[in-house]
Amino acid sequence: MSDDAAFRAVNYEPMVIEKLLKPRTLKEKIFSGFYIYSVLSFFVAFTSFNTFREMEDTDKAVMKINQLYNLTLNMARYGEQFLAYETTNEEFFAKGKSDILNQQFQHLKKVRAMSDEIQQAKGNWKLYYAKELVRFDSLLNTYDETFKEIISSIKYKGFKDYGLLGYMNEQVKLLEASRYIDKELLMKLRNQEKDYMIRGGTSYLYEVRRLSGEIKMKLEANPQVPEEEKFELKEDLRRYNSIFLKVVEEDMKVGYKMNKGLVPDLVRLTEEISELVTQINEEASGRKDSLYDLIRMGIVSATTISVVLLLVLSVSFNLIHRSSYAK
Repeated sequence: MSDDAAFRAVNYEPMVIEKLLKPRTLKEKIFSGFYIYSVLSFFVAFTSFNTFREMEDTDKAVMKINQLYNLTLNMARYGEQFLAYETTNEEFFAKGKSDILNQQFQHLKKVRAMSDEIQQAKGNWKLYYAKELVRFDSLLNTYDETFKEIISSIKYKGFKDYGLLGYMNEQVKLLEASRYIDKELLMKLRNQEKDYMIRGGTSYLYEVRRLSGEIKMKLEANPQVPEEEKFELKEDLRRYNSIFLKVVEEDMKVGYKMNKGLVPDLVRLTEEISELVTQINEEASGRKDSLYDLIRMGIVSATTISVVLLLVLSVSFNLIHRSSYAK
């Protein structure tokens, strides 16, 4: 290495520091200002582009989540209407069909489809609601299973001419047709049965059993009844009691007029689903509002800084122009 090269190597760092610390001219400052302004403008443009893309994705997300919210509440409303009105509507039991029930099933399908669409959509926004949507699907599956089980139990219980109630009425008609059955006791038994259908409660079951026992005792004590017919009537009475017990068991399983069973479970699930989808909807709307506030603040800040820099550069350029003109 030559002496000149060695000298430059040894003194390089002090020379750089000296150059950096050397006072800059006004032209250099203006050039630096333009450079900073250009870098800042590029940064603002790049950030704004990404922010506006996220805003667009957020708009789509909020729209889909809002649709999910409305569909879910409508589904729950149709389910509640069916259980409140259609299960006491003779037309439903006679035809086995319900417009309200069809609407409930249609909305359930739409809710499932919208939930799947949200989870399969592109964009990072769905990550904010991933856990909630997984829990939502789980609750929705349980809701669907519970609702179908209620419908199945209602159809199994039946009505006047089919199901358990239809079979029970057949046994009653056989008992009413016999001249050896105490009609007064049978009427009391039917009244207890009807009271149970209206009010519910296991006390009516015990009263039906007691009255059945009295009818059976009078039947056995009557020497005029042929043994074969007596046996058939006792079997009809036994079948009536057995079917009535099954009706009570189905009602207890479904949970009408009770604090436990499928209907109270469905009510609880409906509340959980409604609260969860409301929470997701509110979070999505809140995130959209926050993003819009951030964009507004960024635009105002970038505009203010740009205007200040342009004013400074304009004043500096004017000073250079004046100094050059004076010379």
